[in-house]
Amino acid sequence: EDLTGAGLAYKLMQAVYAGAGREEPRHLLELAALGTVGDVGAMKGENRYFVSEGLRLMNAGTSFAGLRALIEVSGLGDGRELDTDSLSFQIIPRLNAAGRMADPGVSLDLLTTSDPRRARELAKKLDGYNRDRRILTDEGVEQALAQIRNRWGGAPPPGVIMVGERWRPEVKEGWRPGVLGLIASRLVDTYGKPAIAVSIGLETSRASARSVEGFDIVSAIEARSDLLLHFGGHAQAAGFGARNENLRELFAHFAAVSDDAFADAGEATVALDMRASPSFVESDLYDFTRRMMPYGAGCPQPKFASSAPLEVVESRTVGAGGRHLKLRLREGGEGRKFWDAIAFGLGARADEAPVGGEIEIAYSMEPNVWNGRVTMQLVTEDFRAV
Repeated sequence: EDLTGAGLAYKLMQAVYAGAGREEPRHLLELAALGTVGDVGAMKGENRYFVSEGLRLMNAGTSFAGLRALIEVSGLGDGRELDTDSLSFQIIPRLNAAGRMADPGVSLDLLTTSDPRRARELAKKLDGYNRDRRILTDEGVEQALAQIRNRWGGAPPPGVIMVGERWRPEVKEGWRPGVLGLIASRLVDTYGKPAIAVSIGLETSRASARSVEGFDIVSAIEARSDLLLHFGGHAQAAGFGARNENLRELFAHFAAVSDDAFADAGEATVALDMRASPSFVESDLYDFTRRMMPYGAGCPQPKFASSAPLEVVESRTVGAGGRHLKLRLREGGEGRKFWDAIAFGLGARADEAPVGGEIEIAYSMEPNVWNGRVTMQLVTEDFRAV
């Protein structure tokens, strides 16, 4: 029951090949892995097998010319090992960008071509779509955050509903329907609360909703299906369309359901596995955590809390609009080892990690490849000054 569409498709192909007396089409496990990770399938049972074997085949040298070209254009062709993060944050966004920005058939053409030159052309096209997608998403998020600051002073209610202007392709203004889910996801990341991003049309509007663990957003929306033209999704992500005259009532319902669900909720927390210094994780735990891969839904990457404060040696924002925070940290004790750390989405909190100050962090440890050199990096989910 946890199988994604990609997993079911692979099992169907297994049956077809077996019925024809042919050998199992194992090269298609690469596509099954992409689909399973893209659909956030639970990383257990057959899903886990599909992703693990698909990644193994990709790392051994993918049999798909298009996927090979996409790996190169994504900056992953430097010998590093592909994992679920590589798929989630590099490969899959580029495949999805075609449908968000233009024609999804471009991605299909990429994955079915056997011509390396054609594959490179299509991969570059997808990379361009992805750049445009990032720009539109960043612009939409900035507009949404401005709405929140103006309306609530930066502390929105449990159910965040942000409305963008109608998308007008001829002038490239408004919130493009293809990036609504990305805008909503960024709001969830920022505030830890369910969010809906809406693109208003002349008579009807489209919306994408994203949620947090424990709040079934598709059920909340389905409860007022009488106000909707269409809807679909799952507990953590949904989309719907509605006539403009029904939006006010629909939003009021969502706000009430969210208020009830989060009435007694405390401050958002980060689930951690243990307290451990980065040096201890690197020397005693890192190899073990790598053997637990692939990570994903239902099998999260282990997270640690620093067992002692870390000194901030360097602190700067990076990424579009300074969205991320890049840190250089020094561990106390013998050796006083230095660590590079990246806090995705926490650039606005840079003043909480000043140079010379000390912080505690919630982190995972991952390899970082730069110019062919591999170093350990602390991916910091949260931090606090001490």
